[in-house]
Amino acid sequence: MPSTESKSSYLISGSRSKSNALQNHYIGAVYRILTKLKCWNTNPLKFAHARRYFSDAIYSDRERAEYVLEQLQLVYQIERDSRALNHDNEKRAASRQKHSLPILKKLRSWMEDQYKQVLPQSPIGKALAYSIKRWDKLCAFVYDGKLHPDNNAARDL
Repeated sequence: MPSTESKSSYLISGSRSKSNALQNHYIGAVYRILTKLKCWNTNPLKFAHARRYFSDAIYSDRERAEYVLEQLQLVYQIERDSRALNHDNEKRAASRQKHSLPILKKLRSWMEDQYKQVLPQSPIGKALAYSIKRWDKLCAFVYDGKLHPDNNAARDL
């Protein structure tokens, strides 16, 4: 007999138009239905994308870009520590909420303040806008130990 318990799955994809087009073409209808039913958490955006924007901005605004990259490295170090301790998904999520979440909350506040001071079309302005607009999806991994802050490993498959 099939289980009636609630199940959740994740759709991890890149933010590039090719993967979005494929996603929409092949699973768009199912994706929309499951999202409406709230049994499929979409988390297509990862810190690797945001990090790239800040890496590109380092030449035009070194101080701001380096600050963000340093904060993201702190989050990645927490991930490495969690892996080294062989945390299961529950412990990983708890560790992220205890250690990463305060860093990320402070970073978001800082980004919002900085965005008011930069030109929106500058590299740092675009990096800040990208991250602020997508913040909830970028940080979804904090609440679920099955998720990762980026999908770089998936890209290598």
